[in-house]
Amino acid sequence: MALNPISDLLQGIKRLFVGMQGVKSDLTMETIKTNDVGALKVSAELTGRKLAVLSGNYDQALNVAAGSAATITITPPAGELWRIKNLYLSIVAPTGGTAGTHSISMGIVSLNSGRNLFLKGISNYQDSIRFRNGMFDLATSSKQPTTETAMLQQIQALTVTNTSPLIAYYENLTTGGTQTGTILITVNREVNYIV
Repeated sequence: MALNPISDLLQGIKRLFVGMQGVKSDLTMETIKTNDVGALKVSAELTGRKLAVLSGNYDQALNVAAGSAATITITPPAGELWRIKNLYLSIVAPTGGTAGTHSISMGIVSLNSGRNLFLKGISNYQDSIRFRNGMFDLATSSKQPTTETAMLQQIQALTVTNTSPLIAYYENLTTGGTQTGTILITVNREVNYIV
């Protein structure tokens, strides 16, 4: 009968673990628990939170006259806490405008302090506005914050709940223009389920 040194070594290690003794805190010996095939038995409990990463579209058709504004509210279901990972916002220029600007702002509604806007893109009356990949790539007049890094940090610092929803605020400050386009909104978020 030929000997297999690797098999013998593995069997010896297995017997060693099966026969191991542990030492209790009172210095008495305790047998290490194994299953039927000699593997160590380990008691384990998984704890943590239930979460998912999701994306949702919240597009809305607008009808905003010159000098007016509209608010789109995005409210998570009760029992969910959203951490915003990224946003996509887009709106075409108002029709019929001859001067002025229009803007999109994002923020949250807080019970204590009302509307808190943290991100704003402003374009001239004839230009579209778009926010994607963590920055305003179309905002011909101005943007706040002014750097892409600061914009992404503002988004990713957001926590949105049923009592503190996310809002998009569109403002038409054109002369004679009416916004009848659809504001496109996509929210990528980590959802924490509150139990």
